[in-house]
Amino acid sequence: MTTFQGMHIHALRRDRFTYRGEYEVTGREAQWSAQVWLGETLVEEPRGIAPFDSADMDPVKAVMAQLHAKIDALDAPLPR
Repeated sequence: MTTFQGMHIHALRRDRFTYRGEYEVTGREAQWSAQVWLGETLVEEPRGIAPFDSADMDPVKAVMAQLHAKIDALDAPLPR
C-alpha cells in the first residue's frame, strides 16, 4: 500500500480539511481509503476505486481527484 496525506480547502465553504490515507494499484485502477479531518475532528472516512486509463492520469492524480471531490461534496453541518 502506498500512503498519502495532504490538505484541501472546501470549494464553497472554504474550510481547511486535512486527510491521510492509502491506495493500492491493481491494473489500471487504484483502490483507496482515507480519513478526512476538520481541525481535530474526524468528519469522513471515504473510500473508492479510481481508474487511471488516460495518458495524462496516474494513480495519485486519480485518487486525489476523487478524494477532493468527496471533500467538496461535504455539505452537512460540520463541527467547528
